[in-house]
Amino acid sequence: MKFLTLKIAGLNLRLELSKDNWAVFCQQKYAGFLKNGSPRPDFKVTVELLDSTRIKDIRFEFIGENHTKIFFPSSFKHFGMLNFAVKNSFAACLLRNKGCLIHASSSVIENKAVLFAGVSGQGKSTIIRQLRRRCLADDRSIIRFIGKRPFVYGSPFYEQHNFAKIRSKFPLG
Repeated sequence: MKFLTLKIAGLNLRLELSKDNWAVFCQQKYAGFLKNGSPRPDFKVTVELLDSTRIKDIRFEFIGENHTKIFFPSSFKHFGMLNFAVKNSFAACLLRNKGCLIHASSSVIENKAVLFAGVSGQGKSTIIRQLRRRCLADDRSIIRFIGKRPFVYGSPFYEQHNFAKIRSKFPLG
């Protein structure tokens, strides 16, 4: 079992993968959010990659409040589904740590985070592209309270567009 630790919104997400080639692939996809060493994880996601052709979708097993196990088909073409599963597993950790994922694009303007919320297809990502500012997320933004102040964090999760990802946090403007 290979593992990666991602530092997301000040939390350590340990991603355990049953196949080495997937660990290398995920290192590339989540670059910029990798944490060196073995810090204590706030949340673990174990991914059992199965070579069976009968598995066509994801199966979840909730082991505890800080650990999810995902059974998943071992094909790189399914990375989007794996990313979705990891992102939604992490959302549970955020809820227990004064945070949440919100369906909104976010950008940085004058050192403050700005959110653009709306239903799918209404132009959130288009606004982010046209602003030509630092992008935090183009589909699901991470918000977490520190004390009583909300901060928006960069998201490593693969989304609709290939924006440069930043790990920083910014106060909500």
